[in-house]
Amino acid sequence: MRIRRICSRISDYDRHANAFIEFFMKRNYHKKPLMRMMQEVRLMKREELLTYRKRAESNDRIPLVITYHHKFEGISSAIKEAYNRSIAKFPELKSLFPQPPMVAFRRARNIRDKVIRANHHKRHTADQVSSSQVRGRSQLAQFINPSQTITNHKTKRTCQIDGGPATTKGAIYAAECTKHKLLYIGQTERTLSTRFNNHRSDVIHQPHVCKLTEHFNQNSCSMDTDLRVSVLEQVSGSRALREYKEDRWITRLQTVTPNGMNASYATDFGPTYAKLFQQS
Repeated sequence: MRIRRICSRISDYDRHANAFIEFFMKRNYHKKPLMRMMQEVRLMKREELLTYRKRAESNDRIPLVITYHHKFEGISSAIKEAYNRSIAKFPELKSLFPQPPMVAFRRARNIRDKVIRANHHKRHTADQVSSSQVRGRSQLAQFINPSQTITNHKTKRTCQIDGGPATTKGAIYAAECTKHKLLYIGQTERTLSTRFNNHRSDVIHQPHVCKLTEHFNQNSCSMDTDLRVSVLEQVSGSRALREYKEDRWITRLQTVTPNGMNASYATDFGPTYAKLFQQS
């Protein structure tokens, strides 16, 4: 909007707005919402934008203050739709909440707020173990799901998946006990082969590390005969991004107990995501 105020000619606005979009795309913003906002501002009248408007003295809307994250894109419309459905079902709520909550974002923590120390030694060791396991000791390849779909037999939900080999790195994966027809959704930065070598060890030595290893330890099933592994999605990025994607897949396939082996979501955002976007 500031560019639209400054530029008297629409051609100048287009040029500078596109340069601004390129700047934000280099900072990993998504192009589609940026283009949408550019077009919305393009249709505004410059004379009206230059007119001073007195700020409203008060706002009775209840604020919902949350820390900004890209995963919250679309939450305002989702809350508004939920509000309209609630008012239609319970009209008396209109007297208590005349308007839907107003979403307000607080600044996320930045580099000044926290310092992250990379553990290079640990990462290097993991890569060394990964390469040796992939070359010979891992038997995961025979358990990889060769199709492009996956089904939760408890809920009858079927989803398209990316698929991939046992050497896939940075994956959101599904591990299925074929004997009990139960799914577990997880994520890993390392190769699947390395991750499942760890799972096999945990079944024997640390079964309570996660619900997957606990299941294979306490029930009459084995990772050597009753396992199928699917690459749901390959994700290049941070652990936070992988956990966000993990929550999305847990929601899509509905694998939280009793419909699967996931005891909970990967992040605090998972339950909120499920309530807002999960289809029945």
